[in-house]
Amino acid sequence: MGSAGILYYQWFPDDANPAAQAGILSSIRKGAMASHKKFYIKRFLRLAPVFYLALLLMYAFNVPNARETFWWHILYLSNIHFAITNSWQEYVAHFWSLAVEFQFYLVWPLVMLFLPKKTIFTSILMAVPAVLAYRFLCPVLGVPEIAMWVLPPYSLDALMLGALLALLSHHGKISSNDWWFKICAWSGVTIAAFGGHIFGSSEILTHTGPTLLAIFSSWVVLRAAEGAEGAPWKILQNKTWISIGKISYGIYVFHLAVQYLLEPRLKTLFSMTNAWTDIGTAMTMILISTALAAMSWRYFEEPINRYRRHF
Repeated sequence: MGSAGILYYQWFPDDANPAAQAGILSSIRKGAMASHKKFYIKRFLRLAPVFYLALLLMYAFNVPNARETFWWHILYLSNIHFAITNSWQEYVAHFWSLAVEFQFYLVWPLVMLFLPKKTIFTSILMAVPAVLAYRFLCPVLGVPEIAMWVLPPYSLDALMLGALLALLSHHGKISSNDWWFKICAWSGVTIAAFGGHIFGSSEILTHTGPTLLAIFSSWVVLRAAEGAEGAPWKILQNKTWISIGKISYGIYVFHLAVQYLLEPRLKTLFSMTNAWTDIGTAMTMILISTALAAMSWRYFEEPINRYRRHF
């Protein structure tokens, strides 16, 4: 099985392949509470340390909104806070997606444990149309747009497609070479990318686009995990991209704090009014965020990750 890049590492960060990930969930499904406990511990050790480190640094440097909303983020309730206040709060707004991810990991094993075995596959499939219904109904019911985006149901299709991919792969019931999977993946990404130009602005495309991209992403992940040959897949399997994949979580966590701390100085240096529209300034902040994430991985996250081997 070939290595994969950023997408693969983010979807299956614990194990070498989807089957191993599904194996954990299957053990939970069979009632192995020890596996249940191990799953939570390994997830926490992977996700929480660098996130909490970033929060503490942002608190120490008084990054805007970090202190006022500190406990919301610590408890992985950032998305709930943004939904309640109906606001994107500068420099901490990106934490909503980490909260959704953590909430999914908290609930999904319990779902696997208590759902009747015969209904698991159907339940996962039904989640996709349920998410689409949620997206279409929220505007009709007057749900604020920010609340619609940040609450878990909005992202549930991508998360459940990842779970479905792991389960089917574990049982050998899916391959990236399956003709129907290829058609769904490539037609989906084509519609998502160019549908607006072909059909014009459409609410349908707005709400279905994320699902179509999730289907394509799941195909890319599986294709890379199967060790696909060819130039595009070699890029994903390149050691540099794999290394970036390992630290990509840290890059995401740190990048807005880096922007806050460096943007004023870099604006002066590059004489630009908007840091992210200037290539020099943007690249500098990206490189610094990457370097910071690499240091965090080497000296903080990786040592902690060694403990995960005991679970």
